[in-house]
Amino acid sequence: MQKCGVPSGRLTDRAVAGRIVAVVAAIVVLLIFVFQWGAGGRGNREPPSPGAPRKVWNPTVEERTERDRWIAQSQQRRIFGDILVRNRIGRVVVGPVFYMADFKQKQTMASVAMAWCLDRDPDCIVLVLEDWSTGKEVGKWGDVYGGLEMK
Repeated sequence: MQKCGVPSGRLTDRAVAGRIVAVVAAIVVLLIFVFQWGAGGRGNREPPSPGAPRKVWNPTVEERTERDRWIAQSQQRRIFGDILVRNRIGRVVVGPVFYMADFKQKQTMASVAMAWCLDRDPDCIVLVLEDWSTGKEVGKWGDVYGGLEMK
């Protein structure tokens, strides 16, 4: 049976994006807990100066596997396209479903992509978001921007 033009048993892109965002939100909450616990419950501290050494968090194999699986699913669902990191700069192509999310959801998705980049290059300092169709830069994610900055 069809409801509102959507075939039975199939989810709309918005519903799929909502489910993915829920998974990402759970991962982010877990990461926040780990960082808080690792900081001894001291909460947010002053950001390190640009030349200061950063403490690198080593994710478990399960966490990396979950993140890799989420990235692969997001690529299949047209949230992300290619993602790579080179010379301390991560790049991710954002697809049409990414644009349907609100800013908070976009920030969550970009933070997971940044974590993926940091797994590959712990010295990665910024994630550049590029448009799927034009290849133009549409945003950046990094500590220096206080998270996600969209153009």
